[in-house]
Amino acid sequence: MDSDEGAMLRALGVSSIDELFADIPAAVRLQGLDLPKGMSEQEVVRHVTSILGKNRSSETMPTFLGAGLYDHFVPASVRAITSRAEFYTAYTPYQPEVSQGILQTLWEYQSFICELAGMDAANTSMYDGSTALGEAALMAHRITGKKEIVIPRALHWEKKAVLRSYVAGPELRVAEVDFDPERGTTDLDELQLAVGDETAAVYVESPNFFGRFEEDLEEIREIAPTLLIVGANPLALAVTRPPGDAGADIVIGEGQPLGNAVNYGGPLIGVFACTEEHVRKMPGRVIGLTRDTEGRRAFCMTLQTREQHIRRERAMSNICTNETLMAVASAAYIAVLGPAGLRKVATENIRRAKRLAERIDPIELFEAPAFLGAHFNEFVVRSTGPYSNDDGDAHGGRLRPAHRGPGAGSVTFRQARYDEPLLCERESAQDPGAGDLFDVPAGLRRERLDLPQLPEHEVVRHYTRLSQMNFGIDTGFYPLGSCTMKFNPKFAEELARLPEIARVHPDRDPSTVQGILQILYELQGILAKISGMDAVTLQPAAGAQGEFLGLLLARAYHADRGDGARNEVILPDTAHGTNFASAGMLGYHVREIPSKDGRVDLKALEAAAGEKTLALMLTNPNTLGIFEEHVGEIARIVHDAGALLYYDGANFNAILGKTSPGTMGFDITHFNTHKTFTTPHGGGGPGAGPVGVKAFLEPFLPVPIITHDGKSYGLDWDRPKSIGKVRAWLGNSALLLRAYAYILSQGSDGLQRVAERAVLNANYVRHRLEKHLSVPFGGLRKHEFVASGTSLKEKGLRTTDVAKRLIDYGFHPPTVYFPHLVDEALMIEPTETESKETLDAFSDALLAITKEDPELVRSAPHNASVSRVDEVRAAREPILSWRMYRKAKAKATAP
Repeated sequence: MDSDEGAMLRALGVSSIDELFADIPAAVRLQGLDLPKGMSEQEVVRHVTSILGKNRSSETMPTFLGAGLYDHFVPASVRAITSRAEFYTAYTPYQPEVSQGILQTLWEYQSFICELAGMDAANTSMYDGSTALGEAALMAHRITGKKEIVIPRALHWEKKAVLRSYVAGPELRVAEVDFDPERGTTDLDELQLAVGDETAAVYVESPNFFGRFEEDLEEIREIAPTLLIVGANPLALAVTRPPGDAGADIVIGEGQPLGNAVNYGGPLIGVFACTEEHVRKMPGRVIGLTRDTEGRRAFCMTLQTREQHIRRERAMSNICTNETLMAVASAAYIAVLGPAGLRKVATENIRRAKRLAERIDPIELFEAPAFLGAHFNEFVVRSTGPYSNDDGDAHGGRLRPAHRGPGAGSVTFRQARYDEPLLCERESAQDPGAGDLFDVPAGLRRERLDLPQLPEHEVVRHYTRLSQMNFGIDTGFYPLGSCTMKFNPKFAEELARLPEIARVHPDRDPSTVQGILQILYELQGILAKISGMDAVTLQPAAGAQGEFLGLLLARAYHADRGDGARNEVILPDTAHGTNFASAGMLGYHVREIPSKDGRVDLKALEAAAGEKTLALMLTNPNTLGIFEEHVGEIARIVHDAGALLYYDGANFNAILGKTSPGTMGFDITHFNTHKTFTTPHGGGGPGAGPVGVKAFLEPFLPVPIITHDGKSYGLDWDRPKSIGKVRAWLGNSALLLRAYAYILSQGSDGLQRVAERAVLNANYVRHRLEKHLSVPFGGLRKHEFVASGTSLKEKGLRTTDVAKRLIDYGFHPPTVYFPHLVDEALMIEPTETESKETLDAFSDALLAITKEDPELVRSAPHNASVSRVDEVRAAREPILSWRMYRKAKAKATAP
């Protein structure tokens, strides 16, 4: 015990840290974790690099794999920008005054995407291209009220699987349209027959799964009775006509080619844009242009009433953590290359695909390309003889079967990496012209790309300056309740950027990726031990998606035993907004039960639980920081009703090694890796949300499952009861690698120590403040607590005023106005990172503010890059891109 720890314990009037966990009943108490002791940094780095050495990356084994992910060259300046800690350690920019850098960067990203797509508005990201499709289908249903989505049959099967998971809630039908056998594009006659009165949207891709451009978008627009959704490779949009010009209502795509690594399948980024008409039905976070109180330009998150933390079960989506850092990379990539560079890269993709096809076509037994017309990135080779899946595997997984026709197979050759001429001037110093686009129809070619063209050094200076306007973990203390913002170890960051993970395609044959499969397999086992679960999937891209998956598992389980009529999810009034939104996305009725003394009201729960109950979702400790001591009785009530008990792992940080979801009686749990295992938050994402289950739910886990036969690691796809998929590929592997490295460094004792110090720090700050600010429900807390600022109303102050004033003292504001059952809530979570000195400085600052001149507090902050931002104006007059800004300006100046 160090001297600071002893002083804090004495202040609390307890003799040991164990007393802070006395509210955990003996029946569910753990005596440590069954994990090895922690490793030193050198040991972790040596261990992980040794395992990753078993992988074959694109640096040592060039690949022709693609299918949506492409190992394009990424300029060093882009990686340097995303490596700035002010970007990758920052939290979601709910406090705009200390987040102007990330906010402006995201607004620029939205503007770039809108220009490429020909749309008015874009969000800051979805998890990946497949989830963007799922969300677009739900958006179309919200807009039209209709229940059918028409898609191409020639669509990546993983996208189809994800789409079917996303539309399970409103029970939308998915109809498939075949492709023209000569052109490889949508068969318009079949499409005409497929659409009807109940069609909410038609979805097409350009380029599609075969690499072919969809040349008939205008005709498809005429056929589509309601909405047209276009899936596009944003890099291809540098040389092809924007889908918006052809009448698209929504444009989505996989944004990984814009400056992001393939990362063995994640993190990726889903592009999502729409017309201004539909922006209030769009899912996800959006950034708007506004002004501060002094009239200066400012940016902020806006239209938040669409989101889970406000709209709850009626939210447009349950997404919270997204892929912000990937959006930063995409913005930087577009800015570094500029319009000329983007067009060069895109043209080279077309040219090289054509050249390779011309070299393959003369080979006996092959016809290349299989379809007429221009291709982008990839093309299909038709085999005139027998072709086995094993043929692709024999080349180390560099080739993969695409579509099979009668009597013959075909394989997609995917040339995934190119030495782009912008950066490696080997073949031509000339800008691409119309002649370089080969057989791309003239009507499909883009005439103008209205993006800035700047020298590289100016782009680097621009984003460096913006990064310095952000608050990050490496710059100061985040007392954000329910957000767990703690130090991100640098060795884990370096490991996750190694080419042996960053440049490994997720479609590689398992024999060439034994290293990352071993790490992911071991991580599954570690998480199962920590959580008391029997099996774990790493697929979900964030905690909210883990919730979505958990409820899908509960649905599949009940349906499998003939009890599929259960349609209610019970939630306490202290639950996170994502819980409500996840239930709402799947079409469940939410039954909210009240708290009694800050805990679940057992009588209310007993009255609510019944034959219609699918599950109870519970956070323990809850969002008040109070441990639900009667968790055993809660489990009995839920299970007696035939329902499942779901553990929201957002607060797992507080009980590591002290108890576990499995020990407490939970059936399903999700993890938030940035909260529990300190993966960086990236200004709002990426994240990872692994899900653990008890053995009886294991058959329903999403495919594939990583296996180990004692000799090698593999992937099991043959799982007839599986719910399918919730995102493409295995998960956010690079984030999961960071979590794995962190766990190795901590070991059993270190992870327990995380919980102990987090709980001690929270209770110490509570003790410092509770004589001056009300802390409802009294007693010890776990990792966080909620104070009430109602006493400040006498001075004409709100909680928001105090939070903004803390910025002037060098602290990030705490979470405000959550949970909703506490008036003027001020939610504080110090985490285990902070020292007593920092906690005292924060407490002193907060107490000093309560005694300051109210006018000084109301007008805060005074030392930020902008003054108080006008968020009301941003929502009332949304300007989400340069296109919307130009429209608004033209309207204002019109006679």
